[in-house]
Amino acid sequence: VVVPDSAMFAVVPAARESSVPGFSDLVQGSRWYAFYRMNQISRWRQVLNDGCLQAPLAGLSDGWVQVEVLNTFNAAEYDESRHQTWVKVKFLGTFVDPLSLDQRWSPELSVKPCDLRISVPRPALSLLNVRWFNYYEQRNAQWNCLGEALNSGVIDGVGGAWEAIPSDYEVVTIFVRGADDIQRINPVWAAQQLRGRHRCCTVHLWPTQSNTGDGYVPEDVVFRCLERLEQAGIPLRHPSHSSMLYRQLCGKTWIPAMSRNPLAGVPPSVRLMSGDCRSGYGAAVARAYRVLSDSIVDAGMGNAGDPVEGVMKAGFSWMGQDVTCFAGQQQLDEKARKMLKLDSLDATVQCIYLQHKVNKLVELRRICFYDRVSDQYQIHTRYMVVEQRRNWDFEMTSAKTYTEAEALEHVFKGNTGAKADAERQAAELGQHWLQWMQRETGSKAAFARLDFLVEVDFPTDEDEEAKDEEAKDGEAKGEEAKGEEAKGEEAKVKVWTCEVTESGGRSAADKKAKDEEAKDEEAKGEEAKDKEATVKVWTCEVTEIGGSLCGLSDNARNAAVLSSCFTDVTCGTVGCLCTTPRPLPVAAVEEYWTHAPRDAGANAELSQAAAEGTTEGVEGSGAAVASGAENGSL
Repeated sequence: VVVPDSAMFAVVPAARESSVPGFSDLVQGSRWYAFYRMNQISRWRQVLNDGCLQAPLAGLSDGWVQVEVLNTFNAAEYDESRHQTWVKVKFLGTFVDPLSLDQRWSPELSVKPCDLRISVPRPALSLLNVRWFNYYEQRNAQWNCLGEALNSGVIDGVGGAWEAIPSDYEVVTIFVRGADDIQRINPVWAAQQLRGRHRCCTVHLWPTQSNTGDGYVPEDVVFRCLERLEQAGIPLRHPSHSSMLYRQLCGKTWIPAMSRNPLAGVPPSVRLMSGDCRSGYGAAVARAYRVLSDSIVDAGMGNAGDPVEGVMKAGFSWMGQDVTCFAGQQQLDEKARKMLKLDSLDATVQCIYLQHKVNKLVELRRICFYDRVSDQYQIHTRYMVVEQRRNWDFEMTSAKTYTEAEALEHVFKGNTGAKADAERQAAELGQHWLQWMQRETGSKAAFARLDFLVEVDFPTDEDEEAKDEEAKDGEAKGEEAKGEEAKGEEAKVKVWTCEVTESGGRSAADKKAKDEEAKDEEAKGEEAKDKEATVKVWTCEVTEIGGSLCGLSDNARNAAVLSSCFTDVTCGTVGCLCTTPRPLPVAAVEEYWTHAPRDAGANAELSQAAAEGTTEGVEGSGAAVASGAENGSL
């Protein structure tokens, strides 16, 4: 491995005027330094590959690079607003694109004279970015770790490095094509490439045990690499701020233990091990089913001997894959064999998780961004629509949201007490999960998305009649006031933890049935407003930084992740973000995620699309508006 010349990192204050060449010095053939930005040069992704790895392809993608002036600069004609009058330079060195490894480039670019340097200082931040090689075909989504929006957000996005510390950072990118490439990453080499006062690593891949396709890499390979990099002094900052915590989140290893913790709000759960199933499948499934059934009885959520309705899910699985439901032991036996891939000797699924199924009406998400300035979290609440999707045997969370008013009307049937109780329970559970993440790593997470399932049990007419009889009895005993107070009492709510990362979708299958259901709900809505409702909130998921923002802008996430990159050491440089962090910008709802109410014709179009299962490409209206791109392009 050839280490780049360290002379270019001579310690020169960035603001010193003498570090900028004079106009008369910019003659043809003279050499200076210019800041190279891979994502801004062209639609291609070319990295400076001199002396760096080629399998996998690695190189400097953002940072100061030596350039040669192609034409003598004409100071008399210089106009800052006309790039034709700038200095035309050629970046020196071998630049390679991951999609064309056999070709070499030396990019030519016009730059402002003030953007050239005689020598450059040691950067404040060095970032090692491990990503998938095929950047061209990936969707530009804020949740897709293979897309450019998430890959470049911390660097070029609003609130990112170029905005906060322009030209005072560098990025070394490694483009990988599979597990072999990741195994070749040498942490010693990586440490030599990163010259900044602060160093960190980001990874944009899908760690998996069973999925295949672009970006899917065996999880054991990914985490061994991350652990070696951390041992070399290159801490992980995206998609989590610790490889150990990231493994727990995307592997869902926290589910069984947390189901026994009343503070976590996780439905009764049990782990079914692949090894036990291979040695004695029937006995292993029977034991797991019995343990889950006993846990449900212990939690007061069922009776002994009742058939168990549950959800089965695998860890290290993404975008709703490897999630299904079961009813009874026989169905569990059939579906577990398929998910564990017991018929294949090459199967790598180590375990699956069995969880009691709750009757969710909506998914409440708390999206948290950590602000180092205030030492507080900026928290946003989003209500996600739960739907039945094609080819799914149970309801999944969609990429559409309710507004606050829509959630009150369609989920809580106008019961403000029930809605407030649900949000209170979610806030209490959310505080527990943030504290748990802090104790897992010793520092506060830059970002967290906490997903909760909300159950709402509205009383039936029989319940109301029984309540009226009770009130009459109370009146006869001189307790009329107490009966009236109970009647107007706020709804009771229970919130459960569903997961720490994931989401899905649902679309109506029949327009007529949906219209009739809507009419029934409207008729019952007014009646239910004053009734007491029982609300339960469960933890559904705890996600990593790459989770969907549910329609929020990514500026707060970019800024929070960037700020976390400066928490490794205190460098002593005046004004550095390690001691002088920037305030966190406020995340806003993107304009294109919410829409004004439509007219009747547009609503008919939306209803028809819903009936055909094609709502993903239609702007939402009414109760549900488009909010995320996880389940289709918008």
